[in-house]
Amino acid sequence: MLICKDHDPPVRLWSLEALSRRVHPSLDVTPDIEDALRIVRVGDRGERLLDYYVDIISTSDLSCFFDLRLPREKNFFQMDTLLITPRFLMIVEVKICLETFISKKKQSKCYEF
Repeated sequence: MLICKDHDPPVRLWSLEALSRRVHPSLDVTPDIEDALRIVRVGDRGERLLDYYVDIISTSDLSCFFDLRLPREKNFFQMDTLLITPRFLMIVEVKICLETFISKKKQSKCYEF
């Protein structure tokens, strides 16, 4: 496996960590900063957990790109992970959900708790 672009720590993570070190714990915004920091850390950790599964399927002809942001006209297209082999190209988006989801196949519905 060839890792062409490795994981970059999110800028938002750096910003929130710096902010949490500088803000006095008694201020009203401290819980909001800590909540935002927790969410960003969970998301970053979830993207890095994907490495385990990529290592399992790794072959010599697999190229892996993490945290891509590609320009397209006036906008950008963002991908968590892009896996490329001579036979396929796969875009992988990682979502860590803290809620519980229940799927009812007969009703074709999904509930969030």
